Amino acid sequence: MCYLGGVRASVVVLHAVLALVFCLGRTLACPSVCFCNPVTSIAYCSRKNLPFIPEGIPASTSQINLNNNNFENPKLERANFTAFKFLVHLYLSDCGIQEIEADTFADLRNLKWLDLTNNKLVRIQDFTFRGLNLDNLFLSDNDGLSFSPNAFQGLRTTGLYLHSSRISNFTLDIFKPLNGTVRALWLDENNFEKFSIEWLYVFRTLSHLRLGHNPFHCNCEITWLRDFYLTNSSVFSNAIPPSCETPPRLKGKFFNEMSRDEFSCQLPVFSEVDITLELDDGELLCEANGDPTPTLVWIKPSGKKVTYGPSQNESIHVTTAVLGITRGEGTDKEKYTCIAENPAGDVRVNVLVSWPLIPQPEVISVDKQEEGGGKPPYEKWEGYEPSQMGDTSAINATPAKEEEEKSFTVVQLVCAIVGTFLLSLLLCIILFHLYYKHQADVIFRESKEREKTPDNVYITSDLDGEQAIKMINHHHHHHYATPGETYEPQETPS
Repeated sequence: MCYLGGVRASVVVLHAVLALVFCLGRTLACPSVCFCNPVTSIAYCSRKNLPFIPEGIPASTSQINLNNNNFENPKLERANFTAFKFLVHLYLSDCGIQEIEADTFADLRNLKWLDLTNNKLVRIQDFTFRGLNLDNLFLSDNDGLSFSPNAFQGLRTTGLYLHSSRISNFTLDIFKPLNGTVRALWLDENNFEKFSIEWLYVFRTLSHLRLGHNPFHCNCEITWLRDFYLTNSSVFSNAIPPSCETPPRLKGKFFNEMSRDEFSCQLPVFSEVDITLELDDGELLCEANGDPTPTLVWIKPSGKKVTYGPSQNESIHVTTAVLGITRGEGTDKEKYTCIAENPAGDVRVNVLVSWPLIPQPEVISVDKQEEGGGKPPYEKWEGYEPSQMGDTSAINATPAKEEEEKSFTVVQLVCAIVGTFLLSLLLCIILFHLYYKHQADVIFRESKEREKTPDNVYITSDLDGEQAIKMINHHHHHHYATPGETYEPQETPS
């Protein structure tokens, strides 16, 4: 018996020694900058200014606390956590994390608590949390956080904390993959202006909801939310009630301070309707405002509808619809209708489009063509050159061309008058020159004739001017005849 008792005692001691060695081994495996508790399996590595997740943390650790460090690599990857199969709590708050790869936490099948608050996350990518079945997911205090359409695909969590992140694009489609597992949803201190009534089903499944400090636009679209708040006060227990930011008359008022009638909508009003027409096409503009921002619908003569949704900037409350149109076949007048609609009702305006008349073409035929070529007959618009056929800008420019042709005619007239005057002046100068030259030639010839007349030839006239007598001196004999006397030449003795 003593022997057996001694053996049992030895076994107990051996087990104790092995347990102590195992615990010491686990303690010794902890990184020097961390504190690892072998009893609770917790690794404390907070506030160590660590540039990365340290190596050497025991694989059996159930809780890792890495809050308030400054990681040099702001991107989390799957390889960072593959070894921690038993991890239940993971704290990564305030570590400068900017991006998380898809399936980063896929190996942490036992994880229940994931804290990523107060980081620099900008967008949660598709399948970031795929494979997780959490009690709580903390993503709050990530300024300007947004979500890809499948950000929560493959995730199940009871609590989702998204407060204080200036979120505005958190749609129902993004939330749906959670499959109704969420019971606590914190959406306070964000940029939500409204929730569509489709969220009512989600809110009814929650045990706790926070919506305070959002800039809600309080009109008839969120009357349902005001009613839900007042009839489900336990869901909003210990939370600041939601309040209104706009319209200005309701700013700062809490939902529990307002009557249902104060959540009203404004019927759309047309602010501008305009038509721009060219020869064969044009544009119709329709603009309307209202509260909420209206949707516009253009109805064509054929009955086809073209819809224009509200602007992305819902604070403007104005929608503009520009419809491109073309000339219809067989008609010069067409009716279009613009409808503006919102939850308050709809209004419409009819637009009758009268197309400008099309000028009739003048057909010019070429009767004769040279053999082997020539231009075929063509159609010519009035004031429109053949080389311009098919150019609508030339058609619109016809008045300017006619004006240009008129200005050329005046210039030509002035040039003709000035040219005629100069030609006449030149002709007169030439004629005067020829006349005076002729006179000079006559005078010159007369002077030459006088120089050739002999000294013994005299031309005289009687005193009465009746008859001129030419006296000729033959050799040395002179004979003077008197009037009425016949002169007969005398033979001179040899």
